[in-house]
Amino acid sequence: MGSARRHFLQTYIYSYPLGYTVPIKNALAFLERKLVVLFKKSARAVAPLEAKELLDQGTVMIDVRELSEWNHGHAPGAVHLPISKIQEQLHKIPKDGNIVVCCRSGSRSSAAVSFLLSHGYNAINMKGGMAAWHAHGLPVVNSSGIRGSII
Repeated sequence: MGSARRHFLQTYIYSYPLGYTVPIKNALAFLERKLVVLFKKSARAVAPLEAKELLDQGTVMIDVRELSEWNHGHAPGAVHLPISKIQEQLHKIPKDGNIVVCCRSGSRSSAAVSFLLSHGYNAINMKGGMAAWHAHGLPVVNSSGIRGSII
């Protein structure tokens, strides 16, 4: 194999779907972006009203916000599991049935859903998060069980 060809192969990978070469130093970031796109395509998302219907049917809701956010207000019946603890608490999350995941706006829950999907869970992101839930007039309780707020 010629020196120039060897250098090319050691420096670049070919992206078949995109039809162009990508520097290997950027390959990991490139592959991570592709995986995120794949996960987002396969992730299901529901609006707050549909999430409420699922909860009423017995679906588990996991709220991945931080404790201070949770204490101010969350959906009644939701389970608090901060996104930073999901990996270590994965064994406690039921694999049978759907899981609705929420945060304040939908960003952290989207990341959590991608992680859960990659581990075989039927996770669903709630669009707009608890801010949208509250905006739709759905119930919010604080850590004392009385009317709460979303921060």
